[in-house]
Amino acid sequence: MKKIKENPNWKYAGCYVDDGFSGTNTAHRQGFQKLMTFLP
Repeated sequence: MKKIKENPNWKYAGCYVDDGFSGTNTAHRQGFQKLMTFLP
C-alpha cells in the first residue's frame, strides 16, 4: 500500500478479501461482490 500512496497517479481503492477458492461461484464471496459494485 505504501507504493500506491507514494504515486500521485494511483488511487488506493481499498482491500477486498474473501476466502473464495473458485471463480465459478461468487455467491458467498462478499469481498469479490463488494469489489464488483465499484466497476463502471
